[in-house]
Amino acid sequence: MYNIKKSSILLVAVMVILACSSFVKAAGEKIAVVDMELIMNAYPETKSSRLILEQQLSEFEKEQQGMLEDRKTLEEKFKAAGEKSQNSAFSKEVREKNRILAEGFLQDLRKMENDIRETANLRRKQLSDRQLRMRRRIVTKLREIVKGYCEKNDISLVLDSASPEAGNAPESVVYSNEKLDITDAILKLIGEQTKEDK
Repeated sequence: MYNIKKSSILLVAVMVILACSSFVKAAGEKIAVVDMELIMNAYPETKSSRLILEQQLSEFEKEQQGMLEDRKTLEEKFKAAGEKSQNSAFSKEVREKNRILAEGFLQDLRKMENDIRETANLRRKQLSDRQLRMRRRIVTKLREIVKGYCEKNDISLVLDSASPEAGNAPESVVYSNEKLDITDAILKLIGEQTKEDK
């Protein structure tokens, strides 16, 4: 249902953009397309951001592995206490003591399961939020580069020709003449900017 709504909204937006582009073209304005995903992947900050995210993911995985190992240790204690509480070779007092221990271990296990689940959800959200912030920051910088190019080349409108990540949603540009594509020019600008920064 959500994908259908999203696809419908995107389709309407594309139709509006195409209608507007006809009007803009009729007025003698220049239109271009750029593959934002391609230039984002070529942008040096994207690579460093991915490394940071991979490092954070690795730290989260280590944390989860430690929690799972603690749970395994607790499960073994629970199992051992449970077996002793049922073993008639032990005195009644020892069996009762182990029954109480097993109950305590069981409560600890339930709490630990909940903690593991909550921590995993929190870490996924933290990683997703950080990825979104990094992406927004990079897109803002790339838009400034595209804007500068467009101002120098008297281009009034730029559409993104990259395929959307959503999967089923239609592309925002169904067709464009290759002459309208400024992706290579933007990649060249990014390369020059990277050389200047070094």
